[in-house]
Amino acid sequence: MSPLPPKKVVKIKESNREKAFRKQKKDAEKLMKLRQKDQAKQLTLVSKKPLPNMEFNELFDKNNHRDRTIVFSKLTPVIRERLIKHHELYPLRCKAEYWEAVCAYALRKTGYGSDWKPDFNHKSGVDQTTFAGVRISNKGGIYDPSKKTITISSSRTTGHACLKTKLNFLSKNKEDYIFCLAGESKKTLPYYFAVIDSRKLRFSDDSWTETLKKDGSRSGWKGVGPGYVGVIQGACGDQLWLTIDQDMFDYFVKIEIPSR
Repeated sequence: MSPLPPKKVVKIKESNREKAFRKQKKDAEKLMKLRQKDQAKQLTLVSKKPLPNMEFNELFDKNNHRDRTIVFSKLTPVIRERLIKHHELYPLRCKAEYWEAVCAYALRKTGYGSDWKPDFNHKSGVDQTTFAGVRISNKGGIYDPSKKTITISSSRTTGHACLKTKLNFLSKNKEDYIFCLAGESKKTLPYYFAVIDSRKLRFSDDSWTETLKKDGSRSGWKGVGPGYVGVIQGACGDQLWLTIDQDMFDYFVKIEIPSR
């Protein structure tokens, strides 16, 4: 009886989808090894291209980067780049969710990361958090060059009955930093990027007095602290408005945008 001929090995051609999946798995394994070695700085260098079908934030956990330091000056050129693009499309100042989006892009581009999503949630306090867990509140504001101050709005306090509970609520820092993109009154350009450490604003430790209307009834409260003046306006849902001295800023820069 003659021996059977050897079986031919038939190679099944790998589809593009299978190749992409295999590459994704391989890249993910490499990334996991880097994370286990705690080489956080190398994470963004694994590949210039994001893994297919995976959101940027899904590649990392919020506590992966232990260093909470942000070098604010690194964000400025990226912010300016995005603001230029904004004004190529719109003649209006960049504010609200557009500012949040610009800030999130800058944080991701510089390696700090951001959990921001364009969901228009309008939640109080924190607008986005970095990979290291740094909580950021994005604000617009008005910069006064003559007084060197920025005025911003803060939380509403109608849910708190008396001044003491209002101040205790306001003193609980939901965010670590306020990132303010301000402009001069009645002007679209230029911009002023200011960073304020929220721990400096201890409202419950400062002196507050009632403010009165012309008829003698209470209109709100005014407080003066080191480097700031706060006003709680009853007509605006007991909202806090802050005027902060430039000396209080952890970082401050003027951002010029070419006029079109």
